[in-house]
Amino acid sequence: MQGAQHRSSRVRVGIASREIYSRLEHPIDIAKGNLNVAVFQFNGFKYAIIQFNANNILPPFRTAMLDHIRKKYGMEAELYTTDTHAVNSLEHSAQNVLGRYTKYSKLIGLVDQIVEAATLNIEPVSVHHSRIEMKRFKVWGPNAMENILTIAKSVFGITRFLVPIIVVIGFIIAAWLILII
Repeated sequence: MQGAQHRSSRVRVGIASREIYSRLEHPIDIAKGNLNVAVFQFNGFKYAIIQFNANNILPPFRTAMLDHIRKKYGMEAELYTTDTHAVNSLEHSAQNVLGRYTKYSKLIGLVDQIVEAATLNIEPVSVHHSRIEMKRFKVWGPNAMENILTIAKSVFGITRFLVPIIVVIGFIIAAWLILII
């Protein structure tokens, strides 16, 4: 149903959220926090948004989960991650994505519980949309990486110059204090 559009004067939404990090016994590829599900219903059509606190997701894992939701619940869905880097470290780089360590079979039961809870929680909602303009609100732009690298290089250059000077001054002060004492 990619690209499908739906119009309705009535929208119903169900939401559910559960803590899964502890339930899954602290997986490496999921950060602390909740699995969040929102199910939207209008004109008999249902669409689920499923959000994990993880840093991206393996494509085959995503496909398997979406196929499962479509077959079991008869609804379209999409999986999202918070893009957290809390799961990253020197040992587990940005390649540490959902599905790399957490097995589908271990997670799908929890996903089912939360999707079912959201589906049972569906109720009519009012929809409102507005648009505002925030002046002088700076966000990372297309040159963010270049800017970060420029700053890092300048900080490194200053540090390379200052650290030896501070060490030499420290030795001079220490020698002077030894002479006085």
